[in-house]
Amino acid sequence: MNADAPTRRPGPPVIPDFELIRPIGQGAYGEVWLARGLTGVYRAIKVVWRDRFADAGPFEREFSGLKRFTAMSRPEAGQLALLHVGQNEQAGFFYYVMELADDVDTGDQVNPAKYRPLTLRELRARRGRLPAAECVTFGVELAWALAGLHAHGLVHRDIKPSNVILVGGVPKLADIGLVASTADAMSNVGTEGFLPPEGPGQPSADVFALGRLLYELATGLDRQEFPRLPPEMGQRPDRKLLLELNEIILRACEPDPGRRYHDASAMLDDLLVLQVGGSLRRKRTRAWIRRIGVALAVVAVTVAGAALWWRLTSATAVSGKSIAVLPFENRSNEKENEYFTDGIHDDILTNLARIADLRVVSRTSVMQYKSTTKTAAQIGQALDVEWLLEGSVQRAGNRVHVIGQLINARTDKHVWAQSYDRDLSDIFAIQSALAQEIATALNATISPREKTQLARRPTVNPEAYDLYLKARQMDFGGELQAQVAMLERATTLDPAFASAWAYLCESYSFSRFVFNDLSEARLAKAREAINNAHRLDPDNPDVIRGVGAFFYYGLRDYARALEQFERLARQWPNDYRGHYFIGLVQRRQGRWVESLANLRRAEQLDPASPDIARDLGGSLRVMRRYDEAIIEQERYVRLLPESLAESFELAFLHYCAHGSTREGDELFAGPIAKRANPAVAQRYRMQWAATKGDLATAARIARELPDQWDEIVGFTWIGTLRSVVILAASGDLAGARARMEEVPAGLRARLANEPENCRIWAPLAVADALLGHKEEALAAARKSLDIFPESVDAFVGPNSRWALAVALAWTGENEAACVELRRLLASPSIYNIYELKNGPWFAPLKGDPRFEAIVNDPKNNAPLF
Repeated sequence: MNADAPTRRPGPPVIPDFELIRPIGQGAYGEVWLARGLTGVYRAIKVVWRDRFADAGPFEREFSGLKRFTAMSRPEAGQLALLHVGQNEQAGFFYYVMELADDVDTGDQVNPAKYRPLTLRELRARRGRLPAAECVTFGVELAWALAGLHAHGLVHRDIKPSNVILVGGVPKLADIGLVASTADAMSNVGTEGFLPPEGPGQPSADVFALGRLLYELATGLDRQEFPRLPPEMGQRPDRKLLLELNEIILRACEPDPGRRYHDASAMLDDLLVLQVGGSLRRKRTRAWIRRIGVALAVVAVTVAGAALWWRLTSATAVSGKSIAVLPFENRSNEKENEYFTDGIHDDILTNLARIADLRVVSRTSVMQYKSTTKTAAQIGQALDVEWLLEGSVQRAGNRVHVIGQLINARTDKHVWAQSYDRDLSDIFAIQSALAQEIATALNATISPREKTQLARRPTVNPEAYDLYLKARQMDFGGELQAQVAMLERATTLDPAFASAWAYLCESYSFSRFVFNDLSEARLAKAREAINNAHRLDPDNPDVIRGVGAFFYYGLRDYARALEQFERLARQWPNDYRGHYFIGLVQRRQGRWVESLANLRRAEQLDPASPDIARDLGGSLRVMRRYDEAIIEQERYVRLLPESLAESFELAFLHYCAHGSTREGDELFAGPIAKRANPAVAQRYRMQWAATKGDLATAARIARELPDQWDEIVGFTWIGTLRSVVILAASGDLAGARARMEEVPAGLRARLANEPENCRIWAPLAVADALLGHKEEALAAARKSLDIFPESVDAFVGPNSRWALAVALAWTGENEAACVELRRLLASPSIYNIYELKNGPWFAPLKGDPRFEAIVNDPKNNAPLF
């Protein structure tokens, strides 16, 4: 039997846990089915039949290749997620379960009777030529996916528009049955026009095909017409970007492989330059300057030479339009007005940051100079600015007196000063006037749009503004309820206060994201708040950020959140928040390299921010770039020197990097641990003892500590379960079970109202596993993974796989647990071989040769990017 004579079968094949509804695609060796899982989720399932192959070899090789692909498919944003691969030897087929493409008409709303998958071919047929910016975005996503394949020694072999589907608007490489290792990929597969002269089988051949695909999307022409450009290209509004993209396409499609990009990562580098608004010409110029700078540094080997090189290459070198707004002095008799002074300072700084022609140091970085004794020259040098703005605020009843002074940081001379004495209702006029006068003094250009923004009055109600300022000074965490109450009161006093509505939406959405308040009532309040804000003032940066927060925190709709944060970064390039939130979203999309670039850009704009340091370090840890993560964490510890949590994280990173226990032992013998809250310190001591394998000490502390089951579904659920896992791993399984026998019932009670909350399913899986409830544990773990896989959230999605691995380990499924651990370590996650090897979570696997091979393999601790 061969591909030309397929067997007719009476009905759909039987796939465990899925109902096959109808075929939606046909190939030479099988068909793709629309399928519905037990939970109602729609998937695509490819069934490949043995009798379609002339002999067993190619069939087995394809099945083997798919299993390899599955291990690395989920983390990549542009890589199609293979959720499961299986085989029915008796029926003569294997199958794989995949993400389902968007519908051509309805997007992610699936009507089984009418569903048709959306591919780039269909998109191009409907829209014709795509805008250059959209082509660049598609190119980045697909090059990133290919780079993941190439890094694992795999090639795709048949890249073309019909083999790229869109999932949630993100392009993903489909028809993965042809994916193979470079050693097995020399058979003549592919599609005419997308194949290079030398044929398929090497990474550079995939690059060639991607170049031809981008040519079709960007020009609207058939790939056979390459390299002809449309005659009307010179009149297109995106012609400049299109010409830059064409340079990349020409290099990708070079007939000579030696002149082509050698793999997708090299092509990705150039595409990323265009995506962030750069130029390939400027990139080459910077590279040339960098080479000169390196040569100067080598020849001179002096501080002056290094400084010259830095000035040539740094994007943040001092300019005459760089300014830091130092914390304002509170001169009010009522010292509780400190929040008001800080709020005025923050708003003035924000107004200046909206002027694109200025470089403005962020608030976090200047707050360290509150009540400082340092000179203007010292501060200017530390912050890398030419100018400083000092000021003071005095509030008495409804009167406000504000003074601003502009200082030359190099000479310490006051070059401009202004005093404002107004009613409280005129505070916005003061802020606007200050910003415009400073811009004039620094010869900075203010665009018409910026002038409109500066002149805007956020509210006409002084009391509402007062509440808004107080709420902004509060923490999104422990003070969330009080913050929400103040913002609700502010919007009641002034229903037209767009910024307060936007901030209220952020508070509601953040509680949903972090504290697992998944109630529809909370989401409805967030939606109402942001709808009000957007209706009142859609171009307000506070509102743009609020819309992004609603999609990010409230809905986990990362694509739409990214649109808002990118808009924020474009319109207010001096504000770190745009780049910061872009970086946070991109890492959840699995776009790790881009995310890192944006987080580093945010750090440049706000170098003293502990939040950015924490998140940047967290990304580096997940990417297993431990040495760089240590540098970031050291900076974080300097910002919070008395924090036991941050010092512990630093010690733990040394352990992750090299298995070193010295830093942690010294921490708990030193003053920081002794000064910390005793109960908190004991929990960290228990964690450290367990992490390094001292289970006797960890179990002793675990017996002394009270349970905190009320925290089991927040970010702390792993920590909450740690004590019982330690007891079980140390041999006291009965004691562990006695402490948690009521926990599953409580979690299931919550699931009645929150059935899609994976932060309940994951700890439930671990709890049931420790109690010996095997079927319940594995069902809960797989439910968590189905709701929240890495393909949905590449940053925290691996926690669901980790919970499955733990559940398998404690229910006797050693081989399956090891399979999941290999998958976990093949992609970015917080999990580390030293903790897996010595800690308590996988105690049942210790001594198993398969487990020992995993935790003793150095490549499982090597950087991923």
